[in-house]
Amino acid sequence: MKEKHARFAVDVWDGTGWKTVVQAGTIGYKRIEYLSVPVTTSKVRPRVLGARANPHVAKLGLCEAP
Repeated sequence: MKEKHARFAVDVWDGTGWKTVVQAGTIGYKRIEYLSVPVTTSKVRPRVLGARANPHVAKLGLCEAP
Protein backbone atom coordinates (compact mmCIF):
# COMPACT_ATOMS: atom_id res chain seq x y z
CA MET A 1 0.00 0.00 0.00
CA LYS A 2 1.21 3.49 -0.75
CA GLU A 3 1.89 5.92 2.09
CA LYS A 4 -1.32 7.01 3.81
CA HIS A 5 -0.02 10.42 4.91
CA ALA A 6 0.07 12.95 2.10
CA ARG A 7 1.24 15.98 4.14
CA PHE A 8 2.14 16.55 7.77
CA ALA A 9 3.28 19.22 10.24
CA VAL A 10 4.88 19.21 13.68
CA ASP A 11 4.08 22.01 16.11
CA VAL A 12 5.71 22.97 19.42
CA TRP A 13 4.22 24.93 22.30
CA ASP A 14 6.05 28.23 22.92
CA GLY A 15 4.32 29.03 26.22
CA THR A 16 1.42 30.97 24.71
CA GLY A 17 0.53 29.11 21.51
CA TRP A 18 1.50 26.52 18.92
CA LYS A 19 4.33 27.21 16.46
CA THR A 20 4.88 25.04 13.37
CA VAL A 21 8.51 23.87 13.16
CA VAL A 22 8.17 21.26 10.38
CA GLN A 23 5.80 21.00 7.44
CA ALA A 24 6.48 18.45 4.70
CA GLY A 25 5.12 15.87 2.30
CA THR A 26 4.85 12.12 2.70
CA ILE A 27 6.27 10.62 5.87
CA GLY A 28 7.70 7.37 4.54
CA TYR A 29 9.66 4.69 6.35
CA LYS A 30 12.04 6.08 9.00
CA ARG A 31 11.54 9.71 7.96
CA ILE A 32 13.90 12.10 9.76
CA GLU A 33 13.37 15.86 9.91
CA TYR A 34 16.03 18.22 11.22
CA LEU A 35 15.14 21.62 12.68
CA SER A 36 17.10 24.67 11.54
CA VAL A 37 17.35 25.98 15.12
CA PRO A 38 17.22 24.26 18.54
CA VAL A 39 13.79 24.20 20.21
CA THR A 40 12.89 23.88 23.89
CA THR A 41 9.26 22.99 24.57
CA SER A 42 6.96 21.17 26.96
CA LYS A 43 4.50 19.98 24.29
CA VAL A 44 4.75 18.59 20.75
CA ARG A 45 1.79 18.22 18.38
CA PRO A 46 2.08 16.14 15.18
CA ARG A 47 -0.64 16.92 12.61
CA VAL A 48 -1.70 15.10 9.46
CA LEU A 49 -2.70 17.79 6.96
CA GLY A 50 -3.82 15.47 4.19
CA ALA A 51 -4.17 11.72 3.86
CA ARG A 52 -5.11 9.11 1.27
CA ALA A 53 -6.60 6.81 3.96
CA ASN A 54 -7.14 6.82 7.73
CA PRO A 55 -3.81 7.99 9.20
CA HIS A 56 -1.93 5.83 11.71
CA VAL A 57 1.24 6.93 13.49
CA ALA A 58 3.00 3.90 14.95
CA LYS A 59 5.93 5.75 16.52
CA LEU A 60 7.14 9.32 16.95
CA GLY A 61 10.54 10.08 18.39
CA LEU A 62 12.36 13.26 19.35
CA CYS A 63 16.05 13.57 20.06
CA GLU A 64 18.84 16.09 20.37
CA ALA A 65 21.26 15.96 17.47
CA PRO A 66 24.98 16.20 18.23
